[in-house]
Amino acid sequence: MTDETYFDERGNERYRKDDRDVWPRRNAEQRKPEHEKYVALLLDRLAKLEEETRPSRGETTAAGKDLKAFQALKFAGDLVNAVAGWAIDHQLGLAKEGLEFVPLQPTQTKTHPDYIASRKRVDRHEHEKQGAKLEYEEPNPEEARRLLVNLLVPNSGAFPSPLVNMTIEALRGLAYGEEHLMFAPLKTGRKRDLTTLRLHLRAMGMIAFRREMGVTKERAITEVAEYLGVGFETVKGWEGRLRDEFGDLEVKRTMAFARNHAKSEQKHRRMKRMADPEARPGYHAARFDDDALAQLAREYQASLKG
Repeated sequence: MTDETYFDERGNERYRKDDRDVWPRRNAEQRKPEHEKYVALLLDRLAKLEEETRPSRGETTAAGKDLKAFQALKFAGDLVNAVAGWAIDHQLGLAKEGLEFVPLQPTQTKTHPDYIASRKRVDRHEHEKQGAKLEYEEPNPEEARRLLVNLLVPNSGAFPSPLVNMTIEALRGLAYGEEHLMFAPLKTGRKRDLTTLRLHLRAMGMIAFRREMGVTKERAITEVAEYLGVGFETVKGWEGRLRDEFGDLEVKRTMAFARNHAKSEQKHRRMKRMADPEARPGYHAARFDDDALAQLAREYQASLKG
């Protein structure tokens, strides 16, 4: 991990972390031709998806609409990142300092000392630089709430206004000790919360990966159970409970993905033995190897402590 401050050919101060500029979303300036091609590509993809899903064409455009709607929102997010990612970084930087957007004032308060001072605090390039650094950091819950508020206020996601307003007020209320119904947990009577159940589901993937790699079922369960610090029968019983909670499809999907990664890992190991330069052994195993299992164990123990 290396940090470096340097000056570019124009004399502008830049910040680099691990050989990456912390002005990563300024490609319109730094890589203009490539940037323009990328933006045009995203707009073309969005236009194509819109055309392919028009209700005016009846049932023929309904097929696959859910996936295409998901893809459109993903491309829209990529587009926002490409053309206004710098603005997102600015908002993140403000939140990191406990600041937020300073709205315009009526004529009577434009010269108020507090307004002038507030504008000076927010109108600085430093906020964009600091916001970009957050890509490498995990915010604490309080910071995360401020970050969300700062991003939701300008509503770059084009979410419905009532939803945005409710979320903003609920997030801000938490700082004053208020518990909004939006974030109040449901009384379900479950013994395990969602976080723990999803960790159980990841454990099923760990077992499925090992079995596909040639480990026996008993040995795979034993290994996962030992890392997590629970009994063999306990882990063995999770699969059935997870089917009840999430449905058979989600459990099978998780295990199928894990087995596919194992098959790909085996393929790349064979490629390495044949000196194939395209071989990437370990790439597919990274989600399921001993290090990944140890990380799962740490998260699992943390979830039990609440």
